[in-house]
Amino acid sequence: MKNGSLLLTKRGKMLIFGVLAFVIVGLVAILIALIVSGGDGGRQREEIKPQVDPVSGETIWNIDQENELEPELQLIGFYQLVDLGFMAGQYQKIIDTVADYIEAELPGVMRANYRKDSFKYLDGQWMQSSFEFVADEKTFLVVLDTGGSLSEISVEIGEI
Repeated sequence: MKNGSLLLTKRGKMLIFGVLAFVIVGLVAILIALIVSGGDGGRQREEIKPQVDPVSGETIWNIDQENELEPELQLIGFYQLVDLGFMAGQYQKIIDTVADYIEAELPGVMRANYRKDSFKYLDGQWMQSSFEFVADEKTFLVVLDTGGSLSEISVEIGEI
């Protein structure tokens, strides 16, 4: 057989026709998929993109655009206190105290941000510490005192 003789046979022609039909059907399917996915029926899709909070350094996902049933105070980055060694009960008291303070002193504010790298110990025994948070473009100092306890904590807040 010669190199070009496969194209002259019935089997060769059917093989070439099959490959071409497969390629054409595949291209049409890809084109239809692109058209369908590109057009959203006149509706705008909301893209969710992460943002880096400049105060806490945390990555957040369009937190201001999330539809909530009931708006509530968002505390961004405060969980870093757990990473610093505060126990669950202590952490919860810190969070509750900050939330109560904001509700009383800054009504209507719906977001507070832990200031990254603001945590520091105030004594050599690691019982007293402080950190800062930002709410309504104001900075607040939180002073903590565990008194050596793993469950109890004193929390005081003041504007800087």
